[in-house]
Amino acid sequence: MSTENDIFIINKIYPDAKDIFNVSVEPISNLKEDCLFVLDTNALLIPFTISPSSIEELKKVYTQIIDDNRLFIPAQVAREFANNRPERIKEIFSQFEKKKGNVHQLKIEKYPLLNGMSEYEDLINFQKELNEKLREYTTKVNAVIGKIKSWNWDDPVSQIYHDLFKKEIIIEHGLSEEEIIKNLNFRYQYKIPPGYKDKRKKDDGIGDLLIWITILELAEKEKKSIVFVSGDEKTDWFHRSEGQPLYPRFELISEFRTKAPDKTFNIIKLSELLELYGADEKIVEEVESEESIINQNHFFSAYEVNYVNYIQDWIGKNIIGFNISLHESGFPEIVLVDNNNESKTIAAEIIIWREISPFLMSLKFFLEKFTPITLTSGYRKLIVFVVVKPILIVPTVIDEIKNLKQNFELDELEIEIILGRVINDDFTVIQVI
Repeated sequence: MSTENDIFIINKIYPDAKDIFNVSVEPISNLKEDCLFVLDTNALLIPFTISPSSIEELKKVYTQIIDDNRLFIPAQVAREFANNRPERIKEIFSQFEKKKGNVHQLKIEKYPLLNGMSEYEDLINFQKELNEKLREYTTKVNAVIGKIKSWNWDDPVSQIYHDLFKKEIIIEHGLSEEEIIKNLNFRYQYKIPPGYKDKRKKDDGIGDLLIWITILELAEKEKKSIVFVSGDEKTDWFHRSEGQPLYPRFELISEFRTKAPDKTFNIIKLSELLELYGADEKIVEEVESEESIINQNHFFSAYEVNYVNYIQDWIGKNIIGFNISLHESGFPEIVLVDNNNESKTIAAEIIIWREISPFLMSLKFFLEKFTPITLTSGYRKLIVFVVVKPILIVPTVIDEIKNLKQNFELDELEIEIILGRVINDDFTVIQVI
């Protein structure tokens, strides 16, 4: 990467100054019948968490757009889907395995002194009935597990994609690896979206750039407006305020217009695409709910600055007697298993606290969503690590966090919230709640 500073970099970001005041982002409803739609990876993965009726509605929408030859998937998205699909299946499989592991037969104790007591006989009979029901429950859980294990690439979501996404829909970019690396390093140096925010990822954040390059090449070829269907609301795609996305980065719009003059680039969520095509309100709400989980990753996107590694190191030094494993996707981010008792497990997740209001909203959402999952998955404790700026820790906010914790803590599940910051690559605890 060049260390020289280009004092004319703004000219390269906005090469056509005359076009800046001519930019007008047309409403998507006006573009619907003529624009191209490009799908992001998260849009392809969301259906693994929604109902069959919602998947069927999505299929209808995709079919309509495909019939008009206006739906495209970047090759990078297809590859990311192939990489992430097994994780989604594994998450479902894991939940049912844990359900089965949590079923225990009631032990029927013998008390000869109580023989002949009608109440005692009723209790014994009821326990036998319960045990029989538990055996039936385990059998049915095993049947579901067997079905999941039988999936190869014919699970309900992958099967629909197999039917819909023919080869002409998948598009490769035309740049060489050397050209891509040069482009990526240039964006790193001058913080040009997309991708520069993901520099610390394992792939150096090249995924978003490859998708963007594909979008630009498609725009240059077709000279049409493009709507990118994505649930990703990160700051290298959107201008944000108060933790909320406002609109696509102007740098993206400007670069897009160099390839397709006078055309529009926009970003919508999958739920908005369904709404645009008249899907049932309940289906839109279901998809929207799942999308909100994706965007909580804006608050607990641990790989953004290697927070997982820092916190893993802290756990190793401070929570003794547990084996630590990491999940690259799904919940929980970190699993702790007692070395002496494998049934004693702890789920740990990371939240990044950037601003007070969105953080409290995010924490409440997180606890609402994941406390029941933590409990049904057999974890005995949930630890929420919060990476925070000390200036945000004020007594009133701490009181609100304590109240939130009390609202969700159960007899069967302990919740611990650990506030801390990263200093010199070490996680340092500020307060434990």
